[in-house]
Amino acid sequence: MQAACKPPPFQIKAGSMTDHIAKMKQMLVKARRAPNEDGFVVAALYKFADLPDYKELQPVIQQLCDDAEALGTILLAKEGINGTICAPERGMSSILEWLAHEPRFETPSLKFSFTTEPAFLRMKVRLKSEIVTMGVPQINPAQQTGTYVDADEWNKLLADPDVMVVDTRNTYEKPQTTSTLTPHPDSSPRLYWPLLPPSRCQILDSSHDC
Repeated sequence: MQAACKPPPFQIKAGSMTDHIAKMKQMLVKARRAPNEDGFVVAALYKFADLPDYKELQPVIQQLCDDAEALGTILLAKEGINGTICAPERGMSSILEWLAHEPRFETPSLKFSFTTEPAFLRMKVRLKSEIVTMGVPQINPAQQTGTYVDADEWNKLLADPDVMVVDTRNTYEKPQTTSTLTPHPDSSPRLYWPLLPPSRCQILDSSHDC
């Protein structure tokens, strides 16, 4: 977790894929220096969903991304999909349209940006046991997640002396940032969650990256 900041431009909440595609096009109009400037749309996406067939989906999504000339990484698990990819506008549109026709992916969370150079070297669709490592098999984020808080509310929580927030970033992420969050020494801090008593656990979702 990180201290809250203003959400990045063009971020949209989970909604219809038509809205996502429209937002992507709006972003491109503002980001391109010339109307027809070549480049790549970068999309960061996630969606918690029940995917018992996630292993079967891997080659399908890999082929979809290869056909779209996409580069990046997508993670698949029983609990959903998560990843960041880049592709030419036409290729990204084809990926979004495919997602729109798969009911379980119809309303993902998406963030878009633009780059004139490929953001990644290759395309990989990887299988994971969990999208977010928690170590608690009974947790199902497709059915229940934490309470969403916006940036202002998040900052109030950080300032509240009665609130304990555990820093769940990996060790390698911490030297580059400063934080007021309570650290945990384990190199895999998310595995600390099962050790917290239920009375201490109210998991809040602050998804704005700084």
